[in-house]
Amino acid sequence: THLQFAKKMATSDEAMPRIVLIPHARSHPFAQRDCVLKEPLKVGRPVDKKRISQNNLIFDCRVLSRNHALIWFENGMFYIQDTKSSNGTFVNECRLSPSGEESAPVEMKTRDVIQFGVNVNVEKKVTHGCIIATVKLFVNEKELPGPDPDIQQVLQVIQTSLHKEQELENKLANMQEVLIAAHTLAKESMISIVKEDELLSRLEMLENQLHVYTRNVGDDELRKQLKTLLEEKHDNELSSKEKIRSLLQERIDSNTKLSQLQRDYDKAEEECQKYRTLYEALKHEHSQQIYKLSEQLKTVEKEKTELKEKVSNILIGGC
Repeated sequence: THLQFAKKMATSDEAMPRIVLIPHARSHPFAQRDCVLKEPLKVGRPVDKKRISQNNLIFDCRVLSRNHALIWFENGMFYIQDTKSSNGTFVNECRLSPSGEESAPVEMKTRDVIQFGVNVNVEKKVTHGCIIATVKLFVNEKELPGPDPDIQQVLQVIQTSLHKEQELENKLANMQEVLIAAHTLAKESMISIVKEDELLSRLEMLENQLHVYTRNVGDDELRKQLKTLLEEKHDNELSSKEKIRSLLQERIDSNTKLSQLQRDYDKAEEECQKYRTLYEALKHEHSQQIYKLSEQLKTVEKEKTELKEKVSNILIGGC
């Protein structure tokens, strides 16, 4: 099997490969790991006799599978493979395989960001975080070189932009909820106003009825009915005013929240635009550097060709 072959390669090689996982700021908390790859190491949750240690890749994290992934050293290179995990394995934000499917081996470089699993959110709050780490790779205590610093910086900008974009989407979703709530409150306010108009109409009708009753009812009975009607009118007015006051206060609170969310949205949009600008600038600068190197390479090749022609001419002339 692939695992047996990897074990053979890792143990037969005289080199001493070592991997260090440094916790990322967005990761579920864990202690830094420093592991020697004498044989392939499994990534996963504690099972049976497997215990968490700084020299293994076992994590106390609910979003990891028991046998989540495999990391090994082969032919001078470090590899990672997802072993049919449920929540996935990622290298620099790229998922290695769909859920429940084994991935192809992927080479790792120093300063790569690897992720095991995904965050579990309940009511837009992270309840179970995933493992995210920055990789450092060593062979015979010598750290292997990572990707070009400019490319690494561009990747970091892209990752930050993606994170900011996710935050912006969450804020927009919250704003949409507030708008829906404000619309509901406005609708309820209109219903209350309509009910108040109906109540006033009813009071007017009762007053007209009272006027009619004064002609047919005695003074004592009239006073009794009048007192009852006035008490009902007073109670209805108090109840209506309290409802209107409560609805208006809720509407004011909703408008305040909406204004705050709008300010947060504008600020987030401004930050996102800054990152986009920085990304474009870095991309342009990187393209210019590649173009300059290409031109220098062409010049060197041309000088090399001319030098060969001169040497050939000198040798022919000497003969």
